[in-house]
Amino acid sequence: MTVLAGDFFFSKAFQTTTNIGIPVMLHIFGTAVEDYVRSYFEGDLRQVDAVDAMWWETKTNFKTCSLLASGYKAATMVGGLSQQEQDRAYQLGKHIALAFQTYHETKQFLDTSFSAGLNYDVTSLPVVLHMETHPELLKCAQEGKVDQLKF
Repeated sequence: MTVLAGDFFFSKAFQTTTNIGIPVMLHIFGTAVEDYVRSYFEGDLRQVDAVDAMWWETKTNFKTCSLLASGYKAATMVGGLSQQEQDRAYQLGKHIALAFQTYHETKQFLDTSFSAGLNYDVTSLPVVLHMETHPELLKCAQEGKVDQLKF
């Protein structure tokens, strides 16, 4: 049922975008949806030899940033702003999403009331940075031995 509801909302969003009369917006939002789906493949630890901050940023750009940044760009397109201003809006949306995701992922390590009893995402920035300096942890994560990791 959830998948059908999501499909309904996507179809309505694309229909509304088409009615605005700026066909390139369909491409922008379609690319954002494609990026979101790609994030699940790009973010798979079993498929990489090493992780670092650039790997995290790429994964996060696909998963989180692309949709927000595309929304910012689309707003400037509807407003009739120049291509340069559209590109700036896209970069602004991307950096806001990166900042939000960084805050969200580090909060669980800094706020004990927030993190009590939670499982950590092994692809979060603090864990990725730790794995960058301790590559043996990546091997444990790839083998599914996450419960044995000590941070």
